[in-house]
Amino acid sequence: MKRKLMLFLSLLLISVGVATAQTQVSGVVVDETGETVIGATILIKGTSQGTVTDYDGNFALSAPANATLVISYVGMVSQEVTATPNMRVVMLGDSEILDDIIVVAYGTARKSTFTGSAVSIDSKKIEKMQVADASKALEGMVPGLSVTSSTGRAGAATTMRIRGIGSLNASSSPLIILDGAPFSGEINSINSKDIESINVLKDAASAALYGARGANGVILITTKGGKEGRAQVSFDARIGQNRRGVPEYDVMTDPGDYYLMTWESLKNRQTYSDAPEANPGQWASNNLISELGYNIYNTPNNQVVNANGELTTAPIKYEDANSFNDWIGQLYDPQLRQEYNLSVTKGFEKSKVYFSVGYLDDKGFNLNTGFQRLTTRLSFDTEIYDWFKVSASSQLANTETTNAASESGNFSNTFMWTRNIAPIYPVYKHDADGKILIDNNGEPVYDDSITRAYGGGSNLIKQTNLNTQQNKQFYLTQNFRADVTLPYGMKFNTTATFNGNWWRYTDFLNPLVGDGQAYGGIISKEANQFQSLNWNQILTWNKEFDLIKLQGMLGHEYFTQTADYMNGEKRGMLDPELLEFQSAATISGLNSYAREYNVEGFFGQLTADLEDKYYLSASLRRDASSVFHPDHRWGTFWSVGASWRMKEEPFLQDVEALDNLKLRASYGAQGNDYLFLPNGVRSYTPYTNLYAISSTGTESIYGPSYKGNKEITWEKNLNFNLGVEFSFLDGLIAGELDFFKRKTSDMLFNLPIPSTTGFSSEPVNFGEMENTGFEFNLTSNVYRSKNTSVLLGVNGTTYKNKVLSLPEDFREEGITQG
Repeated sequence: MKRKLMLFLSLLLISVGVATAQTQVSGVVVDETGETVIGATILIKGTSQGTVTDYDGNFALSAPANATLVISYVGMVSQEVTATPNMRVVMLGDSEILDDIIVVAYGTARKSTFTGSAVSIDSKKIEKMQVADASKALEGMVPGLSVTSSTGRAGAATTMRIRGIGSLNASSSPLIILDGAPFSGEINSINSKDIESINVLKDAASAALYGARGANGVILITTKGGKEGRAQVSFDARIGQNRRGVPEYDVMTDPGDYYLMTWESLKNRQTYSDAPEANPGQWASNNLISELGYNIYNTPNNQVVNANGELTTAPIKYEDANSFNDWIGQLYDPQLRQEYNLSVTKGFEKSKVYFSVGYLDDKGFNLNTGFQRLTTRLSFDTEIYDWFKVSASSQLANTETTNAASESGNFSNTFMWTRNIAPIYPVYKHDADGKILIDNNGEPVYDDSITRAYGGGSNLIKQTNLNTQQNKQFYLTQNFRADVTLPYGMKFNTTATFNGNWWRYTDFLNPLVGDGQAYGGIISKEANQFQSLNWNQILTWNKEFDLIKLQGMLGHEYFTQTADYMNGEKRGMLDPELLEFQSAATISGLNSYAREYNVEGFFGQLTADLEDKYYLSASLRRDASSVFHPDHRWGTFWSVGASWRMKEEPFLQDVEALDNLKLRASYGAQGNDYLFLPNGVRSYTPYTNLYAISSTGTESIYGPSYKGNKEITWEKNLNFNLGVEFSFLDGLIAGELDFFKRKTSDMLFNLPIPSTTGFSSEPVNFGEMENTGFEFNLTSNVYRSKNTSVLLGVNGTTYKNKVLSLPEDFREEGITQG
C-alpha cells in the first residue's frame, strides 16, 4: 500500500511539473506600417503545434517556457522569436529584404556595402507583367539594359544588351546564370511564377568573378525555394486577350478612292511625258485596269473611271462586296491568352519543400502563331546536422512555338502585306457572276492571281494557313548543393548543375503557292541537343576585428557542354498532310555535327568593411577555354572596387532630410571567347582549319570551309564605372547615377583574306571599340499603406559606341557582321 501511495504521488508531481512547464502565450502580428496581419502562421519550433492570427492579427496558444515560435506569412519574411506573454511581432515584406540583400556572383551582398553596379528585380514586379518571357518583364525596369525581339510574336526569343554592343564579330549577349550555373536555353522556358529575383550585374566589380564569360554583363536568375511553417498553397489563373497594341497607319481602305488615285497617277504620267497622248484622261481610263489587273465593278474596264476622273456608280460585282478585301480582319485576329499556376510550399522541423506546376497558352493575334509552355519544379533543402545542409532541385519545361513558315521577300510579312495590298484585291477567287469559288472539299478558293500589281502569285492568308513552322523544346535542369560550416568563420559549398535542352524544329512550305510551289513543297527539319554540366567548389571566410570586417572567397569551377546538331531538307511532297521526310521525294540537303566546349577557372575575392563606412573589394580569376589553342587558352581577369557611405560621416549625420548618400567606383578586366563564324554559327575551334563536302547534284567536292588561327586568344574588356546612390525624406525620393566607360581590345574578328588561299576569312584579334555613357534611375515613394502603394519611377541611359580601330579594308566599306 505504501509503495502504491509513493507511486501515485510521484506521478502527480510529474503531472504538475509538466502542466506548470506550459505557459499561455498571446500577442499580435503587424506589418511594417502597423497594420495587422490576418492569417499569419505561428508554430512552436520543432513541433506541429500552432495557430493562426485572427481578423485583428491576434493569436493565443500554450507553449513551453522559453519556447521558440516560428511566425510566417505569404509574401513576408519568416521570423523566429522567443515566446513571451503579450507579444508584438513586426513582420517585413520580402521586398524589404530584397532591397537590402542582393544576389551577386557566387553569393549575396548587402546593397549598402556593395561596390559594384547592379539592379535587383523581385518576384512581385515580375509577376505583374503578363509576359511569356521573363526577360521582357525587365523592359524599362533596368537602366542600361535593352530587351528586343526580332519578330514580336508569341514566344519569340529576346535579344538583351547591357550598356550597348560589346563586340563586332563576337557575342554581345550577357551571361545568364540560373541558380548559380550558366544557362544556355531560352529564358521563355522558365516560368516567371517560379522566379524569386533577377539581378543584373553591369560593371567589373560585380561581374569579373565570371571571368571568361562576363564581359557583356551578367543576369542572375534565382528561383523560389521552400518556406518555413505550415503548408501554403497558391493557385492563380489569368485569362486575357492578345490584340494588336498599336493601330495600323491610316492606309487607304476604300477601293473607289484607290481607283481614282491610280487614274490620277496614270493621267499625270501621260500629261508630263515626252510624247503625251491627245487626251491623257481617256488614256488613263483605257489603261487603268490593265495597270492594276482587277475590275471589281459591274461595268466595262474603261468605264471604271471616266475621262473626266469620275468613278462609276455601278455596284461591286462580288457577293461578299462588304468584306471581299478584309485582309486585316483575317490576318490579325484577337486571341485568348491563358495561364494557370499552382505552387505548394511546406516547412518541416529541419527541411523545406517547394513544388510548382504551370501551364501557359499564349496565342498570337497574327494568324497561326502561338506559344505553349508546361513547366514543373521541385526543390528540397534540409539541415542534416547543424554544420551540414544539402539542397536539390529539378525543373522540367516543355515549350512549343508555332508560326507560319517564312518565305522570301516581303510577301511573308503580315504588316508589310496589309500596308501594301490595295483595297481592290479580293481574298478569295470569284467567278464571272461574282460568286466565291469553292474547291472539292467545300472550302473557298484563295485568290493568288499573278495579274496583281502587288503580291502577284501570292496570297498571304493562304500561305499562312498552309505553311507551318514548329519549334518544340524540352528542358531539364537539375541542381544539387551542399553547404558545410567549418571552424574559424569558414564555410564551404559545392554546387553541381546539369542542363539539358532537346530541340526539334520543322519548317514546311506548301506545294500550291509561294516559295515551295516550284519544288512541289519543301520540308526542313532540325534536331538538336545541348547538354552541360557545371561544378563549382567555393570556400568563404569571415573575420571581424575592432574596426574592420574581412570576407574572403576561393573557388574552382568547371563547365562542359556538348552540342549535337542534325538538319535535312527534302522536296516534292507526296503527302503534304504528313510533315515527315518519308512523304517527300528528293533530298536537297543533309548535315550534322557534334561540338564540345569546356571552361575551367580558379577565382578569389577579398572584401573589406572599415567602420561600416568604407568598403573595398578585389577579385581575380584565371580561366582556360577550349575555344583557343592550348598555348593561348589561359586568361587573367580582375577587378577592384571601392565605396564610401558619406551619410555616416559626422558632417552629414545631422542632415535629417538625407537618408543615404554613397559613392562607388570600380575598374577591371573581363574576357570574351564567343566568336561567330561568318555564317553566324558559333565557332568552337577557331584555331583549326575546317573542311566540308559540298554537292553539285552529280558529284561531291571536298574542300576548305574555314581557316583557323592558332594565335587567336581572348577578347579583352576594360570596364570603368563611377556611381552615386542617394535617398531623401524617408525614401520619398531615391536614385542612382552612373558613368561608365568600357574599352574592348583584341576584338575577335573575321578578317577577309585573298581567295587564292582557298578561304574567305581568318579569325584574328584585331581592332578596338569603346562604349561611354551615363545612366540614371529615380524613384519616388509617394504613398504606402497595407493595401495600397504608389511608386513613381523613371530611368534612362545614353551611351555612344565608337570603333577606335579596324582593319584597313573595313574603314571605308564598314562592318556587315556583328
